[in-house]
Amino acid sequence: MAQSPADSDYQHGLNFARQGQWEEARQSFQAGERKQPREARFPIELAGVAFKQNQFALAKGYLHRALALAPADGYANEFLGTIYLLEDNLEAALRYWNRAGRPRIKNVEFEPPPALNPVLLDRALAFAPASFLRLSDLEASRARLESLDVFSRLRFDLEARTEDIFDLVLHASERSAWSRSSLISMLIGLPYETVYPEFYNLRRSSSNLVSLIRWDAQKRRAFVGWAGPVGTGATWRYRFYADGRNENWQLAGLAPGSFNLRKAEISGEVSSLEGGRWNWSSGAAVSRRDFRSALVSGLPPDVLLANASLLKYRGSMHGWLLRVPEKRFTLASGAVVQYGRILTGGASSFARSEGSLDARWFPQARGDDYSMRVSLRGGKTWGDIPFDELVQLGLERDNDLPMRAHIGTLDGRKGHAPLGRDYLLLNWEQDKALYRSPVISVKLGPFLDSGHLFHPVAGLAPGKWMWDAGVQCKLVVFGTAVATLSYGRDLRSGGNAFYVGRSW
Repeated sequence: MAQSPADSDYQHGLNFARQGQWEEARQSFQAGERKQPREARFPIELAGVAFKQNQFALAKGYLHRALALAPADGYANEFLGTIYLLEDNLEAALRYWNRAGRPRIKNVEFEPPPALNPVLLDRALAFAPASFLRLSDLEASRARLESLDVFSRLRFDLEARTEDIFDLVLHASERSAWSRSSLISMLIGLPYETVYPEFYNLRRSSSNLVSLIRWDAQKRRAFVGWAGPVGTGATWRYRFYADGRNENWQLAGLAPGSFNLRKAEISGEVSSLEGGRWNWSSGAAVSRRDFRSALVSGLPPDVLLANASLLKYRGSMHGWLLRVPEKRFTLASGAVVQYGRILTGGASSFARSEGSLDARWFPQARGDDYSMRVSLRGGKTWGDIPFDELVQLGLERDNDLPMRAHIGTLDGRKGHAPLGRDYLLLNWEQDKALYRSPVISVKLGPFLDSGHLFHPVAGLAPGKWMWDAGVQCKLVVFGTAVATLSYGRDLRSGGNAFYVGRSW
C-alpha cells in the first residue's frame, strides 16, 4: 500500500534524524505537519530535533502543541517532564511525569541531615520512600516544612538510580540559635538601635522564639513571639505574642500635633494547613493603650485618642489561586477579618476586612537572575477605631504597607506618612541579580508604588492617589535578606526619599 504524502515526509524526517541531519529532518517533519496538522507525531518529532540541538524552549513549545492534540500521550508527557527536570523545574516536571505514571522514588534523603525531631520530619512529608511521587504531595510537603519556620531555604531534587527509579533529596538551610544567618538577622538592626534575637528549633521540636528590642528614644519597643506545633504533627501550630511600645508621634498636615503612645498587647492564635495550597488561622488579642501629652488639633480625641482597653478577634485565610510551574508564575491570595471591642471609656466596637493578591514571576527557564513581583492589597473598616488601628502608607520599620517615597518618621518620630482608615495599595518591583556568591548576593531593580487612603482622618492623608517610583538595591548574606537601599520619588510632589530597611 502506497504511503500518504504526510507518511512519506514523516519517514524522511526519521531517516534524516538517524543520520544527524537535523535541519533536513526539521523541514521534513514541518512539511508533514502542514499536511496533517491534527497529528501529534509531527510536533513530537520536531521537539526531538530541537532537543538534540539544545533548543529546549523550542522543544517545549512543540511538546505543548502535541499534548494539545493528544493529552494522554505517555511519551510526550514523559519527554516534556524530562526537559523541565533538566531545567531544575521539578514542579513542572512532575506535572507531566505524573500523567505518564512517573516518577517512582526509592529513598528520601536530606543534605545536610536536619536536627528536627525525626517523627515531626516524617509527618511533614506527604510521601514515603518506595512510592509514586505526586506533584500534590510535593506541594503539601513543601508547605508543611515551610510552616515549621525552621528552614531558611528549601530545595527538592531528584537523583536517578535507574532509568525509572529516583531518590528524592531535600537540600535545606536550617536556622539555629547561633547559625551565621541567625546572627546576621539579629544584628542587622543595630544601625537603627534594634536587635532581633531569634532562637529556632528549640529541643528539635520546631518551637521558635523570635523577638525585637528597640531602644530608640523616640520609638521604644519590645516584642517576643513563641510558636510551636500542636502535638507532633506538622499541619497545626500555635503562636503567642507579647508586644510593648513607647512611641512619640508628631503629626503633620491639617491635623498638626504631638503625643506619646504607650501600648501593651498579648495575643495568641492557632493555624492549620489544608493540603499544599491553603492555610487558615484564628486568634484573639487583648491590649491597652494610653495617650499622653496630647496636643493635637483637628482630631476627635474622644474616639481616636481615648485611653482604652481593647479585645480583638482576628481570622485569616491565605493560599494559592494559581500556580503555573511551566511559566514559573504564582498568584497567591489572602483575606483577613478582625472584630474589636473597646472595653473601657464608653464601650464601642469596630470591624476590618482586608484582602491581598501577590503575583510572582521568574521569566527565565531556570534561576532567579530576573524576577518580578506585583502585590495588590486593600482594607475597609467599620465603626470607631483607636488611633493605633489606623493604617499607614509609607516606609517605617513597624509598617508593612510601603510607599517608597514617603518616609514614615520625621526627626525619629512617627506620624509623617499618610494615615487613614481604608486603603488600596499596589506595589510593583523587578530585580536583576548583579552579583552572586555563596556568601553574598546583590540585586538591583526599579519599583512603582500607587496608593490611596479613603476616608482620611482630619486631613492626615491626601485625598488623591499617590504615585512613587524609584530604584532599590537588595543585599542578601548567607541566604538572609539583610537590607534594602531604596531611592524613591513622589511623582505628585516631586519629593525624594532615600531609605535603608529590611525587604518587604
